[in-house]
Amino acid sequence: MNELRSVSRFDLSIPATISHHNGTKDIPFIELTTKNISSAGAYFVTGETIQQGMEVKISLKFPNLWPMEPNRCGATVSLTGKIVRTESGGIAVAFKNNFRFTPSTAAVNP
Repeated sequence: MNELRSVSRFDLSIPATISHHNGTKDIPFIELTTKNISSAGAYFVTGETIQQGMEVKISLKFPNLWPMEPNRCGATVSLTGKIVRTESGGIAVAFKNNFRFTPSTAAVNP
């Protein structure tokens, strides 16, 4: 089978939250973790059922990348995307080209 992706993906477990609107109401944040991620999207491990095609808001919570410097904290990347595949145990999300980096106010531990 040929790989159709045009960007590299990385097997990283990153804590995240996703929220969405199910047609009648806003669904609060669902906490989950990435299985792999690229600049184009991510696969999230979850037992939650979210409809394919749903637009979602995502917050990726990166830990402190400088553990020897306790004054530094992690960062949160906020972006939006669309669920392009659902499976038992996970969802694939294609990212849109909008994102925002925000320094965390407290350390994020993986």
